[in-house]
Amino acid sequence: MPKFFKLAKITHILVFIILASFSVFFGLKYFNLRHKAYNSEGRYFDANEAVIYLEQSLGVFAILAIISLSLFVIFLVYLYKLSKYTTISKKTSSPVK
Repeated sequence: MPKFFKLAKITHILVFIILASFSVFFGLKYFNLRHKAYNSEGRYFDANEAVIYLEQSLGVFAILAIISLSLFVIFLVYLYKLSKYTTISKKTSSPVK
């Protein structure tokens, strides 16, 4: 197997892991912050992290979670079709005599 194919396989694995990680991170961040007690100005102070979260950031986290999950699903379909194509081409190729 040429080095290019090994590099492509490693790149596919890395993209798969990164997209899955982004989907989980932004999704958990959204669901974690959605039930917090925001004050009248729309702010929540997290004493453990010493961070002030704005209520408007919920929309941003939700959009980023949806985008990263969509890209993850699209990439998953791409990998499925790629693997299906490569297995078909391997089966149909005949050995050279």
